[in-house]
This record gives sequence, C-alpha cells and structure tokens, in this order.
Amino acid sequence: MADVDGGDVRRLTMDVRSPAAAAWSPDGRRLAFQALTDGHLSSWWSLYVADADGSGLVNLSAVLPPPAGQGRDGDPDWSPDGRRLAFTVEEGGRERVYVADIAAMSLRRLTSNAERSDGHPAWSPDGRRLAFSGRHPVGTSVVTDVYVIGVDGTGERNLTQNPAEGSATMPAWSGDGQRIAFVDGEGQIQLMRSDGTPVTRLTDTGPNESPSWSWR
Repeated sequence: MADVDGGDVRRLTMDVRSPAAAAWSPDGRRLAFQALTDGHLSSWWSLYVADADGSGLVNLSAVLPPPAGQGRDGDPDWSPDGRRLAFTVEEGGRERVYVADIAAMSLRRLTSNAERSDGHPAWSPDGRRLAFSGRHPVGTSVVTDVYVIGVDGTGERNLTQNPAEGSATMPAWSGDGQRIAFVDGEGQIQLMRSDGTPVTRLTDTGPNESPSWSWR
C-alpha cells in the first residue's frame, strides 16, 4: 500500500503467497483479496480479509461453508454497506458468483448457468444489483459478456450480447449507478449505460484491465 503521491509504501501481507485482486471495504478499514494457499500436494486460490494495517488476517475460504475453500475462490468485491462480499467460487469445473454475509459467515449462490463460467462480480452503488462477466459458447466460439443480476438472484440480463471484439469483462459501476465501464477483447476500455446502451470506446492504448471509477 502507498499514499496517492507514491510515498509511504508499506507491505500489508506477510503471511500469504501471491496476493491479488485487492478490494477496499467502503469504510477503508479492511481489504479483501485472493492469495495462494498451499496444501500437501497442490496450491489453490483462497479468499482473505485483513485490516488496513495488515493485522487481523482471516482466510475466509477456510471458515465459510462449502463450496468455498474447495477450489478457486477470488475476485472479491464489497457491498456498499460493507456487510457482504461478492466473489467467485469454483464449482463443478466452472466459476459461480456467490455472496457471503461476513457477520453470519453464510454463503449464497447467485449464478448457476451450466454453460457459463462467471467472474469479476461488481456491486452497484445502491447494493441492489451485481454486474459480472460470463464466459460462454456461441456456436464454435467462446465469448465473454457483461451481465447484471439482482442480489436476490433474479432479473439476470446479458448487457453486451456477444460483443464484436469477442470479450466484455471486468465491469465497474459509476458512482451514480448509471454507467458501467468494462474491458473488451482488444484490451480497450468501453463505457455503456447500465441498460447496455450505447457502447462507447474510451481508450486506444493498452492493453488495459480492471477499470476503476473515482471514489464514490
């Protein structure tokens, strides 16, 4: 971690390997991230939470109910109220979006399409919806689209509808919930309204990944 001017660089994770995909809690007091957990014969990605000073490290994958901790867990994103985490869980060879209640240590699956593998969940600012990317077959090809779904698992909708670049991934909501940025198959950042229209290309350099809006 570092200050925005690049100063005061501090290492927060001392006891985990290859931490990635860090996400701040809304109050700035905690970080969620994925890191490798070593087993007897193999390693796998687990979901962790730590305080912003690096203390209080918890392996959530080890304490949440199955299927967490049984494959790859990652891509965490905090709900706007800081009470829940959306993340991906490997299940049956595909990744699904789950939501964990941190206080209750409960787990609920949101996506279950048998033909699709889902990732990069992102909460809407009002906490009512999640955007995510879904990789699925179309004819003889495989494409990735951006979807939205209600936090109760209803109202799933494909926003990008098989993009020409072959991929739409890593969605990020604007602070007012009206727009979603994402990365296309050429590594360029595109922008659309939250209903999927229209799509505007923002960048011509890169490749780019993981767009993030200024703090809401």
